[in-house]
Amino acid sequence: MEMSKSRSRRLRKKLHLDEFRELGFRLTLSWPRHPDEDTQDMLMEAWLDEVILPRRLAYAGWIDGGLIYRAYRGSADQADRQAVSAWWQQRDAGCLVVLSELVDIWHS
Repeated sequence: MEMSKSRSRRLRKKLHLDEFRELGFRLTLSWPRHPDEDTQDMLMEAWLDEVILPRRLAYAGWIDGGLIYRAYRGSADQADRQAVSAWWQQRDAGCLVVLSELVDIWHS
């Protein structure tokens, strides 16, 4: 028999549980032909400047993909997913863009 745990607000906040859960999503970029280092640097710099920073997001990854989440407290949302997808599609960089659903970034 499993007992449900009753945790204090302080502990839930520290553990990022319940109302303090933070959501993000994974980005996977599949390249038919991998870009050279200069192109990678240019793409990543533009992407960070045009999408990630203005939306107050953070990105842990590089040109093949990574995790996108809110830079400070809070969660990424569907509008953030759409902005990321739209930017890569408008760029016509020649890669396949796959975004996961929103996931708990601390416990997934």
